[in-house]
Amino acid sequence: YRPVRCKHDAGDTVDSNTPIAAYLHIAEQEFGLTADTLAEKRSNNQDDIFELGRHQPIRLLLVEDSDHDTEIIVCLLCKDGINFQLRRVETEASFRQALQDPVDLVIFSVLIPEFSAVCALEILPSNVALIILSGAVGAEAAVGAMKRGAVEYVAKESIGTLPDAMKRVLKVATMHENQRLTQEKLANANVHLAKLSIQLIEIQEQERKNLAREMHDELGQRLTLLKISLHRMREFLGEPRALNTWETMDAEVTVLAAQIRAMSGSLRPQTLDYVGLESAVRQLLESSFSNTRISYIFEYVGLPSKIAAPIDITAYRIVQESVTNIVKHANATQVVVEINGGETGEEMEIVVRDNGIGFDTARIKTMQLDSVSSGLLGLRERIVLLGGRITVETSIGKGARLVVSLPLKGVINDKN
Repeated sequence: YRPVRCKHDAGDTVDSNTPIAAYLHIAEQEFGLTADTLAEKRSNNQDDIFELGRHQPIRLLLVEDSDHDTEIIVCLLCKDGINFQLRRVETEASFRQALQDPVDLVIFSVLIPEFSAVCALEILPSNVALIILSGAVGAEAAVGAMKRGAVEYVAKESIGTLPDAMKRVLKVATMHENQRLTQEKLANANVHLAKLSIQLIEIQEQERKNLAREMHDELGQRLTLLKISLHRMREFLGEPRALNTWETMDAEVTVLAAQIRAMSGSLRPQTLDYVGLESAVRQLLESSFSNTRISYIFEYVGLPSKIAAPIDITAYRIVQESVTNIVKHANATQVVVEINGGETGEEMEIVVRDNGIGFDTARIKTMQLDSVSSGLLGLRERIVLLGGRITVETSIGKGARLVVSLPLKGVINDKN
């Protein structure tokens, strides 16, 4: 930009881009301040202006078309011991160009039809404050600019209060900036925590998968061999008591094998890995309600063929926990399970409702943990970690309705 010259008297000019010491002779002549006095004032100002972490010179952008007023402002800041770097502009074009460099504060003191304080506020970044010198701008225009976002105004006849106004504005601005940085750090920490939480879910599911495979392959095969050995031994048993013992052992082995298969499927359904969520949930509903008086309807629609693994397994666990609670506690005769793509197709919506006896949701809110509420609280924690939402609608004697929404995008897949 074009350097601006602050005229003090005939033949005396000071470049506003030079260090603040260049204004020292003005401050000394006007106010009797020496270099040592200014240094002491700046040192005393550290706790006042910079207590929130600002230790660099204040980068001022002055919108001013008067050399005389510019000199007054510079002298006032020197007198108050404020360490600053000043850039002066007069037009909208030069104002826009000046904003390409970092700016801490704007002082607006120009009255031209083509460039108003309101116009400057529209251009100014939201994190940069603006102070109006209202004598130049006009009281009515100053009020209008304050409504649009100007943070402070100083009347020209009270220009001596400008340094104090700057301190107030910069303290608030620095506080807001620190708050923004803290919120940004917190948001980044939350993102990192969410990633770690999803990885924890994946590790937990992988451990369940491994355990289920070992139960199915190792224990299941050994029980099968044991049952074959029992059947081979039967022909050598002649006494009735021996036959009775054999039949008891055979029945126990059969029950144990069935229990291991059920536990293996509960830990990690193989159908989820091989045929997908829809078939896995369908088999879950069929096996859960096959020996009950409960009839059910299952709908699966509007979802992509490939779903991130954390969403996939969480959806299955939601239905699994809900169905278990219904069978054990709801005393229901009808159940509806819906899994769809939501209103926009960018999320998975899971709805489970029944016509059972319902329950008191206050029990969950007050953390009274039992087999029902502890399961729902565990689901809620997992759903929140994935960025989802859960709603439970129920009351005593009127059934229950569980609605869960899980985002399909932005979730880390275990393959990544």
